[in-house]
Amino acid sequence: MTKLSEIDFETALDRVESEPDSSAASILRCAEALFSTKGFKAVTTRDIAKASGKNISTIHFHWQSKRSLYEAVCRMHARQLLAFVSQTEAAIADSTLEPAQALEQWIDKTLDLLIENPAIAKLASQNISVQNNPEMVTLFEHDIQVLARFQGYLSTFLGPADDHTKPLRLFTLLYFTIGMFTDSSLQQATLGGSVYEQPELQQQLKSFAKNLAMSLLQKDSALTTNS
Repeated sequence: MTKLSEIDFETALDRVESEPDSSAASILRCAEALFSTKGFKAVTTRDIAKASGKNISTIHFHWQSKRSLYEAVCRMHARQLLAFVSQTEAAIADSTLEPAQALEQWIDKTLDLLIENPAIAKLASQNISVQNNPEMVTLFEHDIQVLARFQGYLSTFLGPADDHTKPLRLFTLLYFTIGMFTDSSLQQATLGGSVYEQPELQQQLKSFAKNLAMSLLQKDSALTTNS
């Protein structure tokens, strides 16, 4: 597969993490905010320059192009999610929680992560909608890697290995989670506000997500039927 650019993303993102006040980091954060609210196509390099207070040549120096910036944002999210899974798995493994309690705690922590980082779900939703775009093909490598880690952990709560409904149940939970945090105008009108701004709504979503996860993922779920 052809890379979107020749940037060494791992090195660039390492530098952003170690130098959060740098020009590269500032540009990346501004691009993340714009991409998550307006979408890749609607954002221009000039928009990013204006938001970050940097000139276009500085953006090109650090990130080469708008597409490279988009990939950098998606890779950054993949890093966050993979680190989250590793840390959460380790913490829960060291605890004495029963499986149902462990699943509830995992859902809690996952939703907290999405609430604290609004761009993650919003960009994930956009990536799902552009899966046939050849320019974005490398982004799905990161999505698949993240999904595999989530699936690996959640599989401990799933039914028999030969259960053909596993992928359906996992994707139902995945799409629900992404959908609830895209925070669209329709969603806000239906739910009575933004999920990112209303703690009461966040608690309602958490409660519903836990019930949904228990229904979808527990080994004795009625959804494992072969009918």
